[in-house]
Amino acid sequence: MNLPLMRLLARRAAPLPALLTVAAISALAIAGQPGRGEIVEVSPRFEAVIVSADKLAASTAWIAGLLAAACLAVVFAARIPDRWFRGEGDWLGGTGTSRSSIVRTALAGILLGSAMFSATLGTMIGSLSGAGTGPAAGEAARPQLLELSLVAGPSRSLVLMPGERFEQELPLARESGCKVRVRVTPTLGAAGPTTSARIEVDGASREETVARRTWLEVEASRTENTVSVTNTGSGALAVLGPGPVEAWRPSDAVAGGHLRLAGHGALFIMFLGAIAFGLGAWMGPGIAAALTAALWLGARMGLSSSAAAESLPGGASLVTAIEAVAEGRSPQVLSAGLASAAAGAVLAGFLLARAALNSWGREGRSS
Repeated sequence: MNLPLMRLLARRAAPLPALLTVAAISALAIAGQPGRGEIVEVSPRFEAVIVSADKLAASTAWIAGLLAAACLAVVFAARIPDRWFRGEGDWLGGTGTSRSSIVRTALAGILLGSAMFSATLGTMIGSLSGAGTGPAAGEAARPQLLELSLVAGPSRSLVLMPGERFEQELPLARESGCKVRVRVTPTLGAAGPTTSARIEVDGASREETVARRTWLEVEASRTENTVSVTNTGSGALAVLGPGPVEAWRPSDAVAGGHLRLAGHGALFIMFLGAIAFGLGAWMGPGIAAALTAALWLGARMGLSSSAAAESLPGGASLVTAIEAVAEGRSPQVLSAGLASAAAGAVLAGFLLARAALNSWGREGRSS
């Protein structure tokens, strides 16, 4: 065992206590608030929409925790090569350790700290919000945990006038307990600002008044694969694209899906940390951190309208995962595209740092 390298890995994972502190503070934000509700929207008829406070607080804690961790990880990772050039790593000179091993070990410490933070935050928020626990005596049973199965429908919005109907095929075999929903909203036209609509699938139907942007949802219990929405009111109804139809299936995710969200968060922090580490070997840590954020934001905006947006760590897939947790549902499992993008960032960070490290000890560098 190479003890100097083990020591280096521990030094690179040094921000872990700070990250755990951030996790604890974020998780405490959702503790001790049972039974509270918040008004998040008011319809034209002043019908208050109440959502569970623990779900809102859980998503808020995730957003705050991931932002804090990402900032810490980027700044810390960008400073590592700068410290080497300033002589911090000189104690490794007599160990016979290759420079590639030094870079790999430092990068492993960054990735370890990122993964441990996300896992800890997911476990704490999941347990404090009551996810994955059985109902107490006398309480109503918790609803079935669901995860997104597919998104379908046209790429544009459609307006249904009174009596008009929208249909969409769902090319999948569904299990018992699956639910299908369609995103709709009232729109200008016909007789007024509200209307009513009926959603039908598998012989089951549900009709309700639509006075705001909302989801029409019904359980799909049989094997038919067509969902339809009919405007049964006097106002106009918009089916909101793109991809307005969603199918949700029962999920076996642990901790109410918070650990899955932790995986999405870990890949996001690893992605940023690896890029900042590589850039920090070529420029000052402040510039490297800023450039890392700029590169990620540029990729986020550039890919926003393409299918590749789902494969950018911290992009559309992370937003979707946080929204699922806020609804009391489970995020999807990590995709191969996300894992590949994170692995590519780690490889790029290693190659950048390894190339710059060739000059370590032979020339100085100002920050």
